[in-house]
Amino acid sequence: MKELLTTCCLEVGYKKNKVLSNIDLVIKSGEVVTILGANGIGKSTLIKTLTGEIPPIGGQVFVAGKPIKNYTQKELSKHIAIVTTDKVQAGGLKVIELINLGRHPHIGYFGRLTDKDVQIVRKAMNDVGIAHKENSFLSELSDGERQKVMIARAIAQQTPVIILDEPFSFLDTASRIEILSLLKNICRTDDVGILLSSHDVSQAMRMSDRIVLVDKNREISVGTPNDLIRDNKIQNMFNNPDIIYDQSQSDFVLK
Repeated sequence: MKELLTTCCLEVGYKKNKVLSNIDLVIKSGEVVTILGANGIGKSTLIKTLTGEIPPIGGQVFVAGKPIKNYTQKELSKHIAIVTTDKVQAGGLKVIELINLGRHPHIGYFGRLTDKDVQIVRKAMNDVGIAHKENSFLSELSDGERQKVMIARAIAQQTPVIILDEPFSFLDTASRIEILSLLKNICRTDDVGILLSSHDVSQAMRMSDRIVLVDKNREISVGTPNDLIRDNKIQNMFNNPDIIYDQSQSDFVLK
């Protein structure tokens, strides 16, 4: 397993307002890693730092062994594909046109898609179940359908790392399971490393190879789901003594 993205003594936040610190993280090929924590705890800030959108307050992020600050945006787009919950202001684009953009790091914005590029895009659409909407405008789609389009674009980008910020916010339960299974399959077959953020404890514990847990005190614990259960780390996720982790349900319940 290759080390695709690593951090060293990372501190994240905005300007001098530190949100999370002491983050030593490794994303390897062939694994799904979930940043798990309550809403508003700093997951999105960490994601934005790992993708180069905002600079770290301290420490460093390395992509393929090279400091992320030394990459141009185009170079970085060949290593990391990003899916966020932000609504794309591209309602005038058709589904197929937006997913085609996933190939542009490889061909340039004014390049023509080859037959191979077309096949990659079509497979990505089929994999996420959005091919039947390929000629629809984004403005005509539901939030869940838009999210599938963005995931398809990331898959079509064919990067070693795919990073997703709360990717299942607009998806129903069946779609969440389908997409998570698809992402795990991509990890195994294409040797990709996938990092996603979530507050969905049940799915994270069932589907992740490793978890980056941000607890109620904004302290970081990294380990397998079983590690976090064994060390009683998962119990510290919420600041409410009446909410406890039930291992049989892989989720939190009222005491």
